[in-house]
Amino acid sequence: MNQTSQLFQLFRQNNGILRMKQAVECGIRKNLFGELVLQEKIIKLARGLYALPDASIDGYACFMYRVPNGIYSHGTAAFLHGLTTRSPLVFCMTVASGANISHIQERDISVRFKYIQSGKISIGKTQAETPFGNIVTVYDRERTIIDLICSKDEMDGQVFSESLRTYFSSKRKNLLLLSEYAIQLNIEKK
Repeated sequence: MNQTSQLFQLFRQNNGILRMKQAVECGIRKNLFGELVLQEKIIKLARGLYALPDASIDGYACFMYRVPNGIYSHGTAAFLHGLTTRSPLVFCMTVASGANISHIQERDISVRFKYIQSGKISIGKTQAETPFGNIVTVYDRERTIIDLICSKDEMDGQVFSESLRTYFSSKRKNLLLLSEYAIQLNIEKK
């Protein structure tokens, strides 16, 4: 099997999106990406990130690939969980304190980062489906409510009130888990 077919097989295994680093680890030469972009057989999404032309890639999946240790939170998580109908203009992603994301912050203004201690970042971590059907890492509904309450002053009022109203009127709410998260994150008094 030649490197081009091997590369396209890797793309198919990764839902049409691939990091150059992954391909190089499998023995694919870097300059093959440039050749295929010029031939319009693949698309360059960002530095080191490529996709097949027919891949259903949305902004959520693209940022998840660019910041693999990030977790969608706050208003973005609320939208992905159906707690609000308002689609975020700026994605909100939480990363561990000390994470090196300066290369993204300098180039892209459509994402806002929140920082948390590395020991607390995995509290409420789960996965959700984006509007295009891609799976991304996101905080669960309860952690999202906690984040919204903590950032109330920074939030869009409509997103905040609609998310809380939707969550507390839902049959899927888990008040015990919400209380546990509040204790773990030291915000039970809020």
